[in-house]
Amino acid sequence: MIKDISEINNIIQNKKFRLWKYSVSHRTLLLRAIEDNKVITDLLFTDVLKIDIPTDLCGLISIEADQHDQYHWKHTFTQNDGFKYSIISASVSCYFFESADYSLAPYFEHCI
Repeated sequence: MIKDISEINNIIQNKKFRLWKYSVSHRTLLLRAIEDNKVITDLLFTDVLKIDIPTDLCGLISIEADQHDQYHWKHTFTQNDGFKYSIISASVSCYFFESADYSLAPYFEHCI
């Protein structure tokens, strides 16, 4: 698990993320990127107050974190086409792992 925003920026470069899951009861949001049908990168946001993103984020180049209030951060995403989106949450963590039998690449074909 990685929580440092600069380390997360190194990992997310040009990946294609999809809004994967949102839990109303726990206010958690999961964005997922899948590469080569096996390497999975997850961004998990906790205590989410606001979501202003499309269902697909293609070609991310950075995430910036600015203090929103005493407990929350505004995470601003910049895509390589210049568009910006945001999520306000208490934290973001990055997880990545390999799963050889995971084949969901068609989800991302339209992000070319």
